[in-house]
Amino acid sequence: MKKILFITQYFPPDNSPAGYRVKSFIESLNNENSEIFLITTYPHYRKTEEAYKFEPIEEVNIKRIKLLSSKNIYTKTLNEIIFMILSIINSLRIKDVKIVFVSMPPIFTGFSGLIVSRIKHSKFIVDIRDLWVDLAIDLKFIKNSLLIKILSKIEKSILNSASLITCATDGY
Repeated sequence: MKKILFITQYFPPDNSPAGYRVKSFIESLNNENSEIFLITTYPHYRKTEEAYKFEPIEEVNIKRIKLLSSKNIYTKTLNEIIFMILSIINSLRIKDVKIVFVSMPPIFTGFSGLIVSRIKHSKFIVDIRDLWVDLAIDLKFIKNSLLIKILSKIEKSILNSASLITCATDGY
C-alpha cells in the first residue's frame, strides 16, 4: 500500500477554494492501493457556521493544527511559519511515505513539503495556484530586495525539486 501525505493550510470545512481543490485530489486517490495522510489546520479562512462541523473522510488520517487568530499580515505570516514547522514535525511521525503533496501558496507550506520529501526520499508534488513571491510583491506586502531575493530562491527551489507540478489554470 502506497502512503501519500498531503500538506495544506486549507481544507474543508474551511471555506476556501484551495481546500476543496485538495479535497478533490484526496478523494480521487483514496482507494485500496493507497493510504492517505493529511496535515492541515483547523478552520480559519472565511469561517462560516459550518466551519467546526467536521465531516471525516473515510480512510483518511487527518491531523489538524491550531493556529493563532489572524488579524493582520504579521500574524498571518507567523501562522504560516508555525504551520510549516509543525507540519514538518508531524510529517516525521509518518513512516514510509512515498509521495508528499503540497498545496501552495503559501510558500512556507511548499518549503515544509520540500524538506519532508527530502528527508523521506519521497516523490514531491506541488499544486500551485499563485506564484507567492510575485503575488506578495504585486500586493506590496514585500518591498525589501534582499527578502525578495531569498524568497524567490526558495520558491524556485521548491518548484525545481518537484516531481510533478499541477496548476489551477494554464498560464497566460
